[in-house]
Amino acid sequence: MASFWGLDKHGNEVFTHNLKGNQGMEVCISNYGAIIKNLRIPTRNACAIDTVLHYPQLSQYLDDQHWIGAVCGRYCNRIQHAKFNLNGTAYALDVNENPHHLHGGEEGFSKRTWTIESTSEKHIALSLVSVHGDQGYPGKLNVTVEYRLQENDQEQQLIFIWSATSTHDTVVNLTNHAYFNLAGSGDIAEHHLRIPCQYYTPVNGDGIPLGDILPVENTALDFTQSRVLKDVIMQHKGLDNNWLHAPDEVSNSTGKNTLKHFAELAHPRSGLSLNVHSTLPGLQCYTGNHLAGSKVFRNHQGICLESQFFPDSPNNTNFPSAFLQKDTLTKHETHYIFEQS
Repeated sequence: MASFWGLDKHGNEVFTHNLKGNQGMEVCISNYGAIIKNLRIPTRNACAIDTVLHYPQLSQYLDDQHWIGAVCGRYCNRIQHAKFNLNGTAYALDVNENPHHLHGGEEGFSKRTWTIESTSEKHIALSLVSVHGDQGYPGKLNVTVEYRLQENDQEQQLIFIWSATSTHDTVVNLTNHAYFNLAGSGDIAEHHLRIPCQYYTPVNGDGIPLGDILPVENTALDFTQSRVLKDVIMQHKGLDNNWLHAPDEVSNSTGKNTLKHFAELAHPRSGLSLNVHSTLPGLQCYTGNHLAGSKVFRNHQGICLESQFFPDSPNNTNFPSAFLQKDTLTKHETHYIFEQS
């Protein structure tokens, strides 16, 4: 059952919808930004922990600059100098992280009120039409996002699925920007993180990839063994990087992809762990290094585990392609798997 939450800045009605599992998992989704507003997981002491950061008021989401819980698009992450070439045509995008383009622009998908297509106790589907030229991108893009609950006695899953078609050749790269905190409060310093990936894409000071794919071995980005985030935050002021499994991996946007394990996050005191699996080729791990700017949260209060095509992929031919051919369907899914010890 959808509940009225308020109006967006254009007067569109915004709703929330609660998904409920048989094992106690509860997820609240809003059609504004296709946001994951709440994600409650029962713990060993029978108390539920809300494992994602959220604002209490809709008005705070309308003004949010941190993509709290939102779907980012058309292209999540950064595109250098807010431009790319496709089929011999140069496209200039909205500049919202000067001089670059970040998470789809100032009026990206996180700032749109989506249409609720269908709901059930364990499922919601939302759609969005992005017109040709929206934020500078070619093609009229029809997008669908689905959230599904799936459970058994050992684990509880939230499955995030996105699909898209376009009237023109284009690029598309969606993610969900939830900030996880398995303690339900405080910061993420005592969380343990493992990223079973052997490679990463180094970046410059603006977070733009240099075009290389390098091994994590003997670097600060080697998380193949679990590490306590407190040490990483103290030594390196946090993370904001992209990991991948193999440099020769090709994951075409129209191809048939398999789920790959990208991250394991655990909080020993709560007993909760989160494993992230995705059909996408990369994972951006961001430890909320600038959350204090929200005036609601503090730095490192949550961690984002963003499945994705690589940052600036349209400008790097050696990266897996986010290209979408006109009149074809692209579809990807990410599984957030919660367990308690």
